[in-house]
Amino acid sequence: MSEQRLQDLLEERVADLPPVDLVGGALARASDVRRRRWTVAGVVVAVVAVVGAGTVVATGGGDEPAPPPATSPTNTGPVPVAERAGSYGGVPVWWAPSTEDEEALPEVVGSGLPAEIDLSAGAPPVPAGVRAVALFQVWGDEPGRVVVVGADGTSYSLDVGFPPVTDEGGNESPPVTAESLSPDGRYAFFAQDRSLEVYDFEQAVFTKIDMRPGAAPNAYWTDDGLLSAPVLSSDSGWFDHAPTGEPVGASDGQVGYRAPKSGDDAYGPVARTGSDGARGMFLEGPVDVPDAPPASAVDALGGGGLNRPEALLAFARSGTDAGRWLQCCPPVGWLDADTVLFESRHAEARILAWRVGTADVFRVSDIRGWTPGEESYVGSFADLAGAAQPDGSDASDDAAPQATPGGTYAGAPVWWAPSPADEADLPLLPDSPLPAEIDLSTATGGEIGQPVLGLFGGRRNEAFVLTVTGRVVRVDTSRLERVADEGGNVRSPVSSYGLSPDGRYAFFIQESSLEVRDFLTGEWTTIDTPDWLAEGARWSGEDEIWVPIRLGESSAGTIYGLDGEAVAADVDWVQPWSAPGDQPFGPTVSAPDSVAQAAFLRGPVRGGTVSNPQAIVASLGTDRSVLALDFGAGTRDVRPKGCCLALSWIDDDTLLLSSASDSGQRLLAWDVGTSRLFRVSEVLGEGWVAAIR
Repeated sequence: MSEQRLQDLLEERVADLPPVDLVGGALARASDVRRRRWTVAGVVVAVVAVVGAGTVVATGGGDEPAPPPATSPTNTGPVPVAERAGSYGGVPVWWAPSTEDEEALPEVVGSGLPAEIDLSAGAPPVPAGVRAVALFQVWGDEPGRVVVVGADGTSYSLDVGFPPVTDEGGNESPPVTAESLSPDGRYAFFAQDRSLEVYDFEQAVFTKIDMRPGAAPNAYWTDDGLLSAPVLSSDSGWFDHAPTGEPVGASDGQVGYRAPKSGDDAYGPVARTGSDGARGMFLEGPVDVPDAPPASAVDALGGGGLNRPEALLAFARSGTDAGRWLQCCPPVGWLDADTVLFESRHAEARILAWRVGTADVFRVSDIRGWTPGEESYVGSFADLAGAAQPDGSDASDDAAPQATPGGTYAGAPVWWAPSPADEADLPLLPDSPLPAEIDLSTATGGEIGQPVLGLFGGRRNEAFVLTVTGRVVRVDTSRLERVADEGGNVRSPVSSYGLSPDGRYAFFIQESSLEVRDFLTGEWTTIDTPDWLAEGARWSGEDEIWVPIRLGESSAGTIYGLDGEAVAADVDWVQPWSAPGDQPFGPTVSAPDSVAQAAFLRGPVRGGTVSNPQAIVASLGTDRSVLALDFGAGTRDVRPKGCCLALSWIDDDTLLLSSASDSGQRLLAWDVGTSRLFRVSEVLGEGWVAAIR
């Protein structure tokens, strides 16, 4: 298909999309929990006299776990794993292997950290130009030696000589904090009572940044490489400085990350990857324990979720495991979008990795060269994400493309999708019920006789369907007339809202009616509507269609049954999140705890060729995120206006979307809130994707 032909088809589709689509998709409150299932979300519609319910109609493959990080076996015996033990505060709990079993864990290779971190005295001075991956301060009766771990795995010394920090209660702490090392490993700050002392490893120089008393120990590095510290206290606002000392301005501080219950405590830094966080926690309990009575006062690591964990890894501190410290296990950072690194602090201290929400635990580094019982230490780490790959190879230019972080927009993390040219190299989605290729040019005519998975528009009044058995069939639309909207813009009768939840029906828009095709029987039903209002039609159940009383109306309308009945109805429609000035378009797709829609963002959004891109905005519960899609202006492969629609939820976290560009069209899947995208189907032939259920 030529570039111009695709552009024409997409413009016909975009003519169907209002600048701001207030009536989205129906509110999904079905109670089914879905994992790796291709389904239609049940919809519950609040109406005056009619209630319609959606149906689950098709399922996909199983919920297979992702492959582990790159590992190298260290023993031939059984591999220790975390043990599942119920839930705590609604969050699933795993118990970590004991300290004795940590040595037998499989090793992660290529993490960016050496297999052994040496904190011994006598290390050579750190030379200028070293990039640090970790920073430690050994602590005895007073602040001791500072050890810098370089990207080459070598331990170096840094002579600082700063005194301890003293709080209002007279308690002393070392100048190095868990937040000291910058994400890129170039800078490290040392807290003092009234200042931050910032060391530049590249230039081998210190910079002093004056602070109010008590502010410096609470400082942290922002994603933009700035130093943020409280103005007076953590409740009085934050102020950012460049690492070279220049003031930048006020900021909002970090997004919080709380423990599951009100009586619990969170401690230490929050480590983030995209919209997922991780933090050390102290759980009040009781927490279920495998083959033992419930435990109280439990150390844990929470992982996943924007501001509350989606899974907990608990740590025993009694009996044979008495060596773990209180607040033993703060996060170090993320190895990839699924795997968080954390400290396991005890006499044989280590850095471990946990694939969040699974039994998989790995050994990363042993921390040696300090004297347990006489000394302790505090560590700070650079951003190590992407250093190790799940397929066992180190990161390289040959790695599969993925989305790249782009800061935040309206408080939501932003991911920039790969370019259209890179989409062809995305990994295929496992267990997809859709074929890898949907070729509309091979469509056959005749009866369909079964439910369909997808609806596609074509030239003029053409329409195609993909059946549940994988056939591509041309719909006989000879009864349909070419239509224009109230503004005179020619549009296709095919609607992105036209496919029924169970795939049995599709409606087609006419100037003053809806023409409904029954794919099982081949029969057509005509539903008369006021002029132009058919454009706003939505399915409100398996055999009921809601039409607004006026275009743009968000709730009031009429529900038409396929049996000829019509009832005035007020409908509670899902509304996706948006920022002021955004222009949502296309269908809103919803699940019990998820909603997504396409939008033109007002911006500004960092990281693309434009600051106001088109995007998919999505919510998983209260966690919001953005997948930005660059237009690609000035390249050989440009995405047109309205390139991409949210289509359906594959499982609780994975969204199906369409992506069109000069080179063609694809169906993609996004693991929402992460960098992971997958290729689902290539769509060939002259047509466009309207709806996939």
